[in-house]
This record gives sequence, C-alpha cells and structure tokens, in this order.
Amino acid sequence: MKRPTTLTLCLLVPGLVVAAPKSKDQLVTLDVQPAAAPVPAMRYTLLPEVAEMNPGNAVPAYLKSFSEQNNFFFSKEAVEERERLRQCPLTDIKPGQLKNYGGYALKQTDHAARLEYADWNILPQIREHGYHLLIPDVQQMRALSTALLVRGRGELVDKDYDGAVHTMQTIFAMARHMGEHPTLIGGLVGAAIAQQGLNLLEEFVQQSGAPNLYWALTDMPQQLVDTRRAASADRMVMDRMLGPLSDPKHAWTPEEIPVALKKANEIGMMLTELPADQRQAAGAWVKERLADEEWLAEARKFLTARGYPADAVARYPAEQVLFSKLFARARIYRDEGLKWLHVPYWQAKDGLGELNKPVTDMEERLARTVVRAIPLIRIALLRLEQRRDLLRTVEAIRLDAAKNGGKLPGSLSELSVPVPPDAGTGKPFGYKVDGLTATLDAKPTALSDGSAVRYRYEVRLRK
Repeated sequence: MKRPTTLTLCLLVPGLVVAAPKSKDQLVTLDVQPAAAPVPAMRYTLLPEVAEMNPGNAVPAYLKSFSEQNNFFFSKEAVEERERLRQCPLTDIKPGQLKNYGGYALKQTDHAARLEYADWNILPQIREHGYHLLIPDVQQMRALSTALLVRGRGELVDKDYDGAVHTMQTIFAMARHMGEHPTLIGGLVGAAIAQQGLNLLEEFVQQSGAPNLYWALTDMPQQLVDTRRAASADRMVMDRMLGPLSDPKHAWTPEEIPVALKKANEIGMMLTELPADQRQAAGAWVKERLADEEWLAEARKFLTARGYPADAVARYPAEQVLFSKLFARARIYRDEGLKWLHVPYWQAKDGLGELNKPVTDMEERLARTVVRAIPLIRIALLRLEQRRDLLRTVEAIRLDAAKNGGKLPGSLSELSVPVPPDAGTGKPFGYKVDGLTATLDAKPTALSDGSAVRYRYEVRLRK
C-alpha cells in the first residue's frame, strides 16, 4: 500500500517530482516537417479559451471523474495497460484503437479543466494539522494526467490534431489548477502534470501535417504553475508548527511541555531525516543547550529581538526557549529560500545555492532543514520552462522552414520570430548545425544528489 501524501516535502516519493535520471545528457531526436503558422495565427491555444470556460470550482469536478470509472483508473490490469500505452512507440498503437479512450470519465476531466477556479478547500485543515495533513487528492490528479496523455497519443495516431490540442489544453489547465493548491507539493505535482503535456507535444510536432504551435506556445504564461499561494500557505504552516502551543504569548505549563516536545520531535524527524549517528549528536546538543544558562539567556534575547513578547519569553521554560529559537531561525531560512522561488532561475541560482551549502554547526543545520526542498521545487519549475521553450524554438524553426524551402537556420538569431532564452542562464539556447541536423540544448540543472537533466534536441527537417 502506498503511503498517503503529506505536506512534508522531505518525504516526497520519487513519482511526485519531475524525474531526475543520473544521466546528464538526454538527447531526443525530433524528425519534423516545415509548417507555416496557422491562419488565423491564434487558431490553436494550449490553454482553454475564455469562450470555453464556465463558472464553478474545478476540484470536485476533477474528482468526479474517478466516480465515473473507478476500475479504469485503479484496477491492476487497466493501470498496467495504460503504462504500456504511455511508453510504447506510436507505431504500436493501431488507428482507432484508443478512440474514445476513457469515455465519459475523461470528458468529465475536460469539463473540469474549463471551470474558472480551483478551490481545494483545505486551508482550515492546514491550520489545524500542518505538516501532518494528508492530501491524497493531489496524487490522484497525476492519474488523470496519465490517462489524458494516453488518449492524446491515440488522437495523434488517428491524425486528430484538433483533438490532441484539446487534450493538451486539459492537461495544461490541470497543471495551472495545481498552482492554486495551497501547498508546495501541489506545485511540484503541477509541474509533473505539465511535463505530461510536453511529452504529448514532443510527439505532436513530429507528426506529418501537424499544425505549427509556435504562437500557441508563445501565448502561454511564462510561469505555467504559479506557486505564490503555496509559498504564502507554507509561511503560515511555519508559524503554527506546534498548533496552539506555537502562540508566542503563551508560556508552556509543566503539563504542556511533554506534549510540545512530542510534537516538536515528530516534526523534527519528518523534516531533518538525519542518519542515526547524527540524530544522537543532535539529541546530545539539545541536552547540552537545555542545561546551558548562558546559551538560554542569549536565546531569550534573540527571541525578543524578533518580536516575541519579552514578558512571556521571560517565563518560557528552557524547552520552549530552545524550540522557539530553532523554529524562529527556521522561519528566517525558509523565507530566505521562498524569496527566490519566483525570481528567474538564472538570477536566483546563487542565492538558492547558498542555502544548500553544508554546515557543521548543529543549531544552524537543524534550522536549515526546512529549506532543502525549495531548490528542488525551483528546479522542477525551471525544467518545465526549459523544455517548453525548447519546443517553442523547434516550432519557430518549422515555421521559418516553411518559408525558405526547408532549410535550417544557421543560428537562432536568423529566425524571423522571437525565441526565448534558456531560463537557466538568461542567455540563448545552445545551437549548432551539422548538415541536415541541428542540435538545440539547454543548460543542465542538477539536484543536490548530483542527478541532472539536460534537455537536448536533435532536429531533423524532412520534406
């Protein structure tokens, strides 16, 4: 049985994040045809148009999809077959084989994606349960996106390009709705869902007669999954880690101390994931601080300097002084990470890198554990930007090739339409031409474990 997803980012299962294989060079060959821009230019969009939208909350509408065909989504046979259809070559799918795949369940998902807002209705539970809150509906959204991807692949096989665009609209709208989830995990899942849409788009551009989606990609928001709401909610959770016992005006009573310590220990175990020997070192450090009157006096000064009421701090037991200081420092470090979350990555990477530098001081190490996930989130969003913008550049190449007899540009500056820079560097993507093939690549982005993804396309123009 899978563990239910919680708000604790350090406990993320690998499937929640955009996959990060150890290989640093993922080369994908794209065999494409020249294709002019559609007329009118905005005939296609990759998010639903206002004319398609309806009033209402998308979240219960998405979840209703599962009640229509529970076996389709969750039976062992259906899941295994869907995974096969997701990964197999398109040539293994017969024309008409996936006609009406998912039936009314996925039509319900299409409907949900065209509702005007997504209210996940969990803010009261976040305030009450904090990092312990279970959010199983977030993982269910991934099941919807995988089923949509398979339906879209069937539409490509059937040359139903309008249908495939409609499916991509649904996937990308779902990703946007995940950005309205008030948790950072919601943003990560939104990025993973959007990557499913780009998987389909990558195959779309290679199909004979596929329309050019340059202007549709240009029209997309730069940050497809907006995590501002999640960042704000995360600050709220930081302020209420211990529930009512987080109130800075309240000094813990002798009866409350063991309750508070139990909660603090649970949260610390969830956030730090220290090896056994280092947990022992942390425990020894805590015991030493609780007996160190000089350190406790300085900690009380630290707390009052940051707005804690002096009269209450003077009455704090030693345990409350210690954990209040750790939480206050953690909040400082959390903001140091969150402040970079919506800055262009090429400007934010040095600041994010500072947060991941190894430290030996135990107090600083314990306080910094809450920021370890923020660079991971920012890189997931960056990879989404890079891959989408590379595909937009491929569409620009297809667009110009339709005008110049099927030739590749000698450089990206020769293209007649604007192309985006690499979001990882703020500079143009790498580009070189070798005969009838052009190589287009983005700067690889690495996680703290050394795993990296380098999106790299080998573009071949065919007649």
